[in-house]
Amino acid sequence: MATKKPSLILGGIKWYFDRHRERVDRLQPAKHADLAMRWDLQAVVGCALDVLSRHWAELFMPCLVPVVMFDPNGQPRRKPNGTVKKTAAPAGKRWQAFLEKHACGTKVFDKISGPMLADELVALGKPSEADAIRRLVRDTDNERYGEVRFFDQDPVFAPFTGDQAVVALGLEPSLLERFRFGELLYAEHRCAWVHSLRVGENIASLGDDDTNRFTDMLLRPRYENMGLRPHKALPHHPIVEQRRPMFTLTWLLHVYAEAITSLEKDCVAAMVDPSDLD
Repeated sequence: MATKKPSLILGGIKWYFDRHRERVDRLQPAKHADLAMRWDLQAVVGCALDVLSRHWAELFMPCLVPVVMFDPNGQPRRKPNGTVKKTAAPAGKRWQAFLEKHACGTKVFDKISGPMLADELVALGKPSEADAIRRLVRDTDNERYGEVRFFDQDPVFAPFTGDQAVVALGLEPSLLERFRFGELLYAEHRCAWVHSLRVGENIASLGDDDTNRFTDMLLRPRYENMGLRPHKALPHHPIVEQRRPMFTLTWLLHVYAEAITSLEKDCVAAMVDPSDLD
């Protein structure tokens, strides 16, 4: 096979990432007055990030790409409907690894969602473990009087999960990994929009947040406070029942734009053309 000329590689890289930048520009909330349309555009951003992360994995991290399964005779295994079977696609882990590397400027994707992990432990019938997590992430009843909580107030995943107080709880590593923000964004956002065309059940509905006059809050992702209940010791001081992450279109486009720029630099440095994968 003839080697592709460097000028063609660089041209292909530029063409590929220019297409993504044009999409970022087209999807800006200010260009879409209709609130329902801004919600629908979340599906487009989810698909775009999925493409970027998949192409990144194919070029730089093949262990995160599903491969065809073969039988003892060397023939591809097939599903009942006739399609070729592949190894399970670790899509959530792919998103996590991709965003942690290429959208690290958000200072979010190396963290774990303490409030969501605690809520899951309650659902699993482990209230004492949930209380312990809330104490460790500083989100106890005494700290939930309706204040806004931001993602960057959550702990960094590696030191948190290595803390002896967390290790002593005996939680499965796979459970902890599910609540990293890259995996949450894939499972609770991308999958809900792509497969059901709706907001995920465990994340906040967006309301009018993309037009919030407090623009600094659009680029500092936060939780939405859901419901109130009385404080056990102070019944006249209602506290937040649940916190759900809010992924606004403005913030997602910021993540998307950062990932485009970062991945483009890696492609140029390695002289690999992602447009060959289209």
